[in-house]
Amino acid sequence: MSGRLHILRHTFCSRLAMRGVQVMAIKELAGHASLSTTMRYMHLSPCAKRDAILMLDAPLPERKVGNSLATGREEAAKE
Repeated sequence: MSGRLHILRHTFCSRLAMRGVQVMAIKELAGHASLSTTMRYMHLSPCAKRDAILMLDAPLPERKVGNSLATGREEAAKE
């Protein structure tokens, strides 16, 4: 039974991480005393890794700068 519980803890932490939950929240929910323990339990699926790479091609969100909207790319071009 302890082996199943171990797998369940890995699944729990990994699924939360893949949904963007903050690491400290996962640590608290898992009941870990240290962040290093939580990090050992978190794993990303191949799909999550692929989706992270695809984010590089996604447009940057618009942000209000002064009185106008600008994207991160426009701001970087000004620098």
